Amino acid sequence: MNTMDDDCSQSIEVAVIGSGWAGAVTEVETFCTHIVRRALEDLPEDVRARVELGIRLDADEAVRALNARWRGKDRATNVLSFPGLDPHEDWPASGPVLLGDIVIAFETVSREAFAAG
Repeated sequence: MNTMDDDCSQSIEVAVIGSGWAGAVTEVETFCTHIVRRALEDLPEDVRARVELGIRLDADEAVRALNARWRGKDRATNVLSFPGLDPHEDWPASGPVLLGDIVIAFETVSREAFAAG
């Protein structure tokens, strides 16, 4: 799903890959987009309007494979992040602000949520 505002070029891509997500969270793409927009509220408006971010909701096995490939840890984890910007540099003055990608593992976050009550 690609969500863009009519008055800006902000893009939040949500890909629901893992089968458990749709049954666990009502309107999961809308929910993720809402959470991201709330998290970005403190950014300067001109930066916020140009943000591009990808979210992939997947299963533990897929996240395990990504974790093994990119971090050398052959196990699932709750969240992986792939930053698109160097945290030591300023926001780009123009063009898209490529925040990067976030991958969330359904079974792991479900277990953690259950354990936390």
